Amino acid sequence: MKKTTYLSRTWKFGPVVTFSHFVNRLDNPQEVGLSEAFEKVIGRTYVQSASDRAQTYINEKRISGGIHVLNDAVTAVTFGHQRYRVEYARFSRSEAYQDRLYEYLQDVVGTQTSQSTLALTPTPAGNGGIKVGQWTLTTGTVGHGASGRVSVAVNDKGKVVALKRMTVGQDRRWAQELQRKLDMLTSLARSQDEDRILGLVEMITDDDKGINRTADLWLILEPAVAETLHSAYVKGVFGKGDERLSISGVILLDLLGATDFMHRNGWLHGDIKPTNVGIRTWTREVKSIVLFDLDGAQKTPAPGQQLPATLGAGGTIGWLSPEREMTGYTEKTDVWAIGVTALWLIHRRHPWNSSYNPWRRGDPASERIRPHFQKMYKEGVASLADMTNIDG
Repeated sequence: MKKTTYLSRTWKFGPVVTFSHFVNRLDNPQEVGLSEAFEKVIGRTYVQSASDRAQTYINEKRISGGIHVLNDAVTAVTFGHQRYRVEYARFSRSEAYQDRLYEYLQDVVGTQTSQSTLALTPTPAGNGGIKVGQWTLTTGTVGHGASGRVSVAVNDKGKVVALKRMTVGQDRRWAQELQRKLDMLTSLARSQDEDRILGLVEMITDDDKGINRTADLWLILEPAVAETLHSAYVKGVFGKGDERLSISGVILLDLLGATDFMHRNGWLHGDIKPTNVGIRTWTREVKSIVLFDLDGAQKTPAPGQQLPATLGAGGTIGWLSPEREMTGYTEKTDVWAIGVTALWLIHRRHPWNSSYNPWRRGDPASERIRPHFQKMYKEGVASLADMTNIDG
């Protein structure tokens, strides 16, 4: 950047830490407003016009009102008749920068965050990010399942979301039904201030009219999380002994609360497991979850009725209840999955660890492993009873 820039009443630039090229050339860097901006965009730079009359442009596009996050490695910023080439410094892509940013957020701003959360919005890559609608991808694939792959993205307002990419056929009725379902669940959650349910922001496709045989479909979801219950547990953040049991109890209560919200509103999740439970907040004072992967959510049956068994479809082996494939099921299938999750947390392993369902009737493989499942199931229930007696 070759020009020395002066802050005026018509625009402001921020946030940038003191080792950024731009702030080093400002006469009054203390006026940038670091704290507010870092809390909003987690370390990325933004430009904000302070007046609707200001002639402020980002890559030839005039901006006014609110912030505009610089999500490209190089950006043309114009203030009136002065144009600048704003580029993220090489240092901002180093590990040392990430460490200093983390320290700054903790010690100066007072924001409780983690290195893994900051990793969701790294410094923009030099070769430019992939854009989907208004969203710029900030990561590669951070998760995947049977229905799609998940990445993280941010828009120019600093909103961070998860992008779930799916491939659909020419018949788009399934996608339309999925959008209606997710819209309904999102509306329910927002109307009742329930933030433990993943929400749909929008759905984007590259073939609206269904002309092609296949199309890409992106579900834009919030919040984006850095960890799942599974990844956090594997990293050992739950601690040991009584601390681990105490934290596990807090997480399970939050999971029960999220599931109860769905049941009270006439929905069952159908695929609860540690990899479908995101860590929404993790501080010394507060720990909370968000329940995601709602693609397979279903309306609960009327009282006294059941949904038909779905042999080999829906749910995940090891976490779905026996009646899901044997007879018929209700929302209580979610309670079974939470129970298995509780045993997994307490014993630090899956209670029976089978990749094959032991209750399929007439299946020789199921019949061979069924005694082992029944033995491990009884041991798991007995261990919970022992813990209850100790606590009592």
